Amino acid sequence: PREMGLCITTAEILGLGASVEPLIHPKPGGVTRCWGWRDLSIYDFARASAALRVGLAAACERGCKQGCLAAALRAYLGLKARLGPRGNANLGTLILMVPLACTAPASSPSEHAGKASECARSLGSEDAEWYYRALESVGPGHLGRYEGPVPAVGSGRYPRSMIEILVAARWDHVHAELLNGYPLTLEALRWIRERGNSEESLALLVLHMIAEHGDTLIGRRWGWAAAKRAMAEARHALLEAERGEAGRAIERLRREWERRGWNPGAVLDIVAAGLGLYYLHG
Repeated sequence: PREMGLCITTAEILGLGASVEPLIHPKPGGVTRCWGWRDLSIYDFARASAALRVGLAAACERGCKQGCLAAALRAYLGLKARLGPRGNANLGTLILMVPLACTAPASSPSEHAGKASECARSLGSEDAEWYYRALESVGPGHLGRYEGPVPAVGSGRYPRSMIEILVAARWDHVHAELLNGYPLTLEALRWIRERGNSEESLALLVLHMIAEHGDTLIGRRWGWAAAKRAMAEARHALLEAERGEAGRAIERLRREWERRGWNPGAVLDIVAAGLGLYYLHG
């Protein structure tokens, strides 16, 4: 059917952002085409990206209605288990992209992002449960112990809706994007449109996003003082990049952050989503 063909095309183009982001080299933290990160490699991301595109197609076919995120996660987790990528390769990217995939592209990226945010806020109990199941399956190490307005991941209890999750975790970049209309994703898109999508431009985009907004994964896992320090160090590296020393500055930052275990995973998810919007809208 024509709709299925459109969904496959949408998933392939939007999901290309998740395939390109891990290739960006150099960058401070995360996997690149030359460096692994802890137990993940570029091959893990290649397999996870294939599962991500299948999940996006499943969401697109369902459209923005109850259960679209659940459908995406079932497809993604099922294929990911078969293909065998280890750990949490791109779950945050998938969560950002699903509402974009199941919302028809509008006349502008900002309108598309607004509709996708409305979609994310409208999702119900099945979507919330599968989101928790996905987190349980990858076991992100930054979650730690939790007490708050929604059940803890792994408790066997689930929130009643996605909006409960988004509001409770609004401090986090990825959840705030879904809740508030993708402001950082659109900022990344503007950077790419103005400065191009060359590898050097994308590496500087990663630095820019950390310098301006910090990274909530670093903050949650290593403390907010660490997140502020990461912002300051990214700003310094950007100044060095303006003097033509980008590669050296990022390489030094990568070595230091790898020693500390810092990985700006939230910003990398947003850069991947910004790239996906760029490819989808041209």
